[in-house]
Amino acid sequence: MVRILDKKMVELAISKIPRPQGLKRRLEQYPTPSWIVAHVVWKAFMNGDVEAKAVADLGCGDGRLLYASFLLGARLGLCVEVDEEAVKHAVSVLNSHFSEYVPRAVFIVADASQLSLFNVDTVIMNPPFGVVKENRGLDVAFLRRASQYARSVYSIHKYSPGLLKILEDLARSYNFVIGSTEILGFDIPMVFETHRSRIYRFKSLFIVLRR
Repeated sequence: MVRILDKKMVELAISKIPRPQGLKRRLEQYPTPSWIVAHVVWKAFMNGDVEAKAVADLGCGDGRLLYASFLLGARLGLCVEVDEEAVKHAVSVLNSHFSEYVPRAVFIVADASQLSLFNVDTVIMNPPFGVVKENRGLDVAFLRRASQYARSVYSIHKYSPGLLKILEDLARSYNFVIGSTEILGFDIPMVFETHRSRIYRFKSLFIVLRR
């Protein structure tokens, strides 16, 4: 696949990634919509935070945010995921859909909220939202960890009143400024037995932190 310089083409390439089997609700393994992947990574690209950069995705799932970064010129990608089965699927996707980027990809099976990385320019992530009781606050924990070593962070969170204030305080404590915020409509397909609607729609907060 040739390098892409068009947001719509990124969305199209990501939309072809097959959905993994056996998604785990306790790990909040919801697939990020292709258009959101393209929108977030394109924003990072336009800010100069992707091309020729080392990019990490915390809680990477099937690797789609990382693979979109490769399409836009990332020189190195780190995929951090606690679920070994999800990592196996991400590797399979890399080999079958984005094989030319295999030498640039590193997969790490670990809890991203507890892992320190080095020489990372940019973190682009859709962390667990924390809607499962035992995961409360996990998205903020991911953001806090990313803020300890990345130069820029692009992150998606389930919107709630007061969330922006929490993230502003976190950014300030790590000497970041908030580059931008957006409310994005996030659609989750019916993937778990607890789902009662074909599509569940909610508001998500996309936030950019930069030093």
